[in-house]
Amino acid sequence: PNGIIYYLLETPLGDTLIALLPNGQLLWTMQPGTRGADTGLRLSPDGQQIFVKNKVVNATDGVLVELTLPTQDSPVYADKSQLFVGADGKTYLLAGHVVMQWTQTSQGFNLVQSADWNYRGAGISQTSGLPVDAGVTPKGDIWLFYAHDYGGTLIYWLDSTGKILGSFSPPYGRDGRLLAIDGTDTAFICGSSYYSEQGPVTTCEAYRQDDSTAVWTYSFPEGANGILGGVM
Repeated sequence: PNGIIYYLLETPLGDTLIALLPNGQLLWTMQPGTRGADTGLRLSPDGQQIFVKNKVVNATDGVLVELTLPTQDSPVYADKSQLFVGADGKTYLLAGHVVMQWTQTSQGFNLVQSADWNYRGAGISQTSGLPVDAGVTPKGDIWLFYAHDYGGTLIYWLDSTGKILGSFSPPYGRDGRLLAIDGTDTAFICGSSYYSEQGPVTTCEAYRQDDSTAVWTYSFPEGANGILGGVM
């Protein structure tokens, strides 16, 4: 809100978070304790804190904020949980396959609601193939995005309690990218599909929450090899 710019330099040896004033002057720099976080920075709704994977940083001075997460002692999820902000302006924790809404109180992490769902019944393993991203729409619906070499690309839609509202599986692998979800709950995804006769074909597709058939598909010209990102 005050125009300060934050960005993350990611390395396997240790990430560096940098804050710049609007004129480019360095405000502060710090090491949040993550390594190759591979996640976007998330500002808290009031702009006072920055979420770097599962770390919380004071946006004003770069001091690490102590926050004990429910995944902290988990041998599976301790280093894989992610804090994020929903489009509804609330704070969430992606803990494995489960999304938890939480608030920060004087006692620390306060769980408001947990969207537990039957991911095992959907054929998803507890310890592998975790979501690469998650989000919450303005009306509170949850989406989970999976993109893996062997599991393919999947999106699951849940309500705030964990009830499955819809799912679909675009024909992509690890390079599948969820670019955006718009105000009509339509997801825009790009990646490379592999066909035996044509070889790899890079496409972008749109999928609605309640329909597993693509609304539209656009194929890029031959030679386009994957999508790195996009904006909407």
